[in-house]
Amino acid sequence: MLTDTLTLVIKDVLNAFRYFPQGLLIGLLVAIFLLFLNARRKKAQKNRIPILKSILYTIYVIVVLYLTLFSREAGSRDAVNLTVFGTISATPRAYSYVIENILLFVPWGLLLPLLLRRCRNLFWCTLTGLAASLFIETAQLLTHRGFFQLDDLITNTLGTCVGWFLYFIISAICRHIRPSGKQRHP
Repeated sequence: MLTDTLTLVIKDVLNAFRYFPQGLLIGLLVAIFLLFLNARRKKAQKNRIPILKSILYTIYVIVVLYLTLFSREAGSRDAVNLTVFGTISATPRAYSYVIENILLFVPWGLLLPLLLRRCRNLFWCTLTGLAASLFIETAQLLTHRGFFQLDDLITNTLGTCVGWFLYFIISAICRHIRPSGKQRHP
């Protein structure tokens, strides 16, 4: 069963990369906009917006929106499941959905703290992940492009936390390593 579940997860994750070109195109449009905006901010002596981080985040958000909304036909699904763990059954497909919903929001918790200082706090980062997941679930419900599932809110939020912890670990390592590769003394 584990092999079947992992096979489904790998297949679905690789399938998600088909939306990368749309994300890249919109990411490049965001980059052009930010270049102009940063030029104006420089003249006004304001902090500039990080372009590369913004592009990565934009690509990620666009891929998520395609996966959860735009790739589905409107009116194709319309159910609500508010039972905790109500969508989980002992099948490889059900387990793969749990893993995939967690993985879907790991980049949220990893990338958002790079852009927003407030999201370097676990509470705020988790809250934004929950809000984004709630937005997606509500949009799926209203457009009938997916099922509103409490399990998705839980697993997406868990994925945000996992991503934040990865961010925290990576940033802690980076703070203690100098660009020359030498350890910093406390």
